[in-house]
Amino acid sequence: MKYLKQAIIPLAVFLGAGFYYYHQACPTFYYWDSAELTAAVLGRGVPHPPGFPFFLILSSAWQRFLSLDPKLSLNVFSALFGALGLCFWYQVTVKVLRLLRLAKSEGIISLVSLVSVAIMGVSLTYSIQATRFEVYSLNFAGFAALTLICLSIINRETPSKLLSLGFFMLLGAFLAVHNLTIALAIPGLLLLVVWPQKMTLGNALLGTIGSFIFSGLFYLLLLFNAQSNPPLNWGDPANLGNLVDYILVKGFVTSTSRFTLSHIIAQLSFAYDIFIRQIGPAALALALFGFGYVIWKKREIGIPLTLIFGLNIVSVAFAENYFYENYDLHGYLMISLAIAIIFLAVTFLLIHNLIMSRFKGKRAEVTRALALGIFLIFAMLILAPPAKDNFRSADLSKVRGAEEYAGRFLADAPDSSVVITSSYNTYFCALAYQALFPNTRGKAVVNLYNWDHEWGRDESDRALKIPAQEKFIRTSYYSDFINRAKKSHPVFIEYDQSSAPIARYLIPRGMGYLFSLSDTLSDPATFAVDDPYISLSSKASDLESIRTWVLWLQSRGEYFTRLKCDKAASRYIAQIDTLASKADLQ
Repeated sequence: MKYLKQAIIPLAVFLGAGFYYYHQACPTFYYWDSAELTAAVLGRGVPHPPGFPFFLILSSAWQRFLSLDPKLSLNVFSALFGALGLCFWYQVTVKVLRLLRLAKSEGIISLVSLVSVAIMGVSLTYSIQATRFEVYSLNFAGFAALTLICLSIINRETPSKLLSLGFFMLLGAFLAVHNLTIALAIPGLLLLVVWPQKMTLGNALLGTIGSFIFSGLFYLLLLFNAQSNPPLNWGDPANLGNLVDYILVKGFVTSTSRFTLSHIIAQLSFAYDIFIRQIGPAALALALFGFGYVIWKKREIGIPLTLIFGLNIVSVAFAENYFYENYDLHGYLMISLAIAIIFLAVTFLLIHNLIMSRFKGKRAEVTRALALGIFLIFAMLILAPPAKDNFRSADLSKVRGAEEYAGRFLADAPDSSVVITSSYNTYFCALAYQALFPNTRGKAVVNLYNWDHEWGRDESDRALKIPAQEKFIRTSYYSDFINRAKKSHPVFIEYDQSSAPIARYLIPRGMGYLFSLSDTLSDPATFAVDDPYISLSSKASDLESIRTWVLWLQSRGEYFTRLKCDKAASRYIAQIDTLASKADLQ
């Protein structure tokens, strides 16, 4: 009965959060990595490094055994683990407050933990990872489970080899989800158990080495997937040499090359701006006070948590330098946000105790009721503004833009055509659409930026069945590829600046451009009147859809500018301004 009572609130958190996220889940694949991961799961492909093999295994099993419509079910997968992660973090917060011994009442500890975790649950940073198919909700659930195990080890009088083994096996599995954020949490997690001498430093290091080895086994999945030459085959890790290069992100240096002091400072200020919108300035100030208190009173808890917080904040500097606030950056911040929530809960509990002390001498029942009422009013005043701003901010339940765009783009491409995409967004969306609708797979979709890598050129060569001895060299690959492709296939192109040299040979056809050496654009000045770019972009409602369309419209306008058709180009610029005003973009 005792354990049943203890399970009621965690279960309520799980069910409540699950209901909240499920009703906001995107009904189909979303843009960018969500589309890429959909293509990887349904097509048994290889996504960009680090590959997320454990995530692919779990989501593939989820889809295969439940036999649900993958368009929605993969997003529900994220909602499930978003709810589970929140449930785990509630329990982590309770355990930390117990260790601090700030209250004897389990009810007050539970209430403070629930209030604190609730603001995290409705934040955009957390909830946007639970309403679209992404790695971050599963990744956080794993981190929360690892933290929970560490706290369980601390609370035990005698060491448990089984619990320690479970920790390191779980660590290995989640290093195969989002390895950067989990790896950056390792020093703090190990310090939690080594500091109070619940585990020796030697055993902790040996266990961590074992975790990395165990994690490596999951990456063999990517090797097996690559050997079947799937449409999405990033890095082509079809042999051990390529797999090692893939794991070490050889040639994928866009992020790490920017790890300079100036970049870190710029990204940290960017992270702070995002962070403060999740819990508000008042709650952040209270969290800072809680941080100071825990460092002062229980540094064996405070320092490890601070280490986890700090390293994961810095992880944003490893992320791409996006043109705008990308939802993936919120994923990088989830762990740091969760640590701040613990410090906030500590301050809330201290405030409750302070209120209680003001009612000494009154009857116990009256004291508790008054203190509780005042505390709840105070907490609502602090948390209501950010909660109001963020409530349902991740609602994607009516967003079908990625599927609609990809479907229209592929429908506009002639049968048996070679489709050359420039935006990775278009590339991923097209592959996700083909994975969902097999009748569209007769069109070979490639991405020209993959041609910067040998594996990308090999992938495109296979699409045209070009023999290995006839490989094109990198410097002239674009023109050589088109010249070879047009002999037997229509060539359908997504325009950006890389295609500017051949702009005069590109004839707009729906969402893309048909390559032709003979036809010309008959009346470019009036082309944009019935252009689907205008009509489809007008439907964009959520922030990411709007920002995505801004980039697509910009390329469309640049095409007409290149042809000196300023009147046509101006229509796209005007549409960009209209969309930007919706999203308050600069």
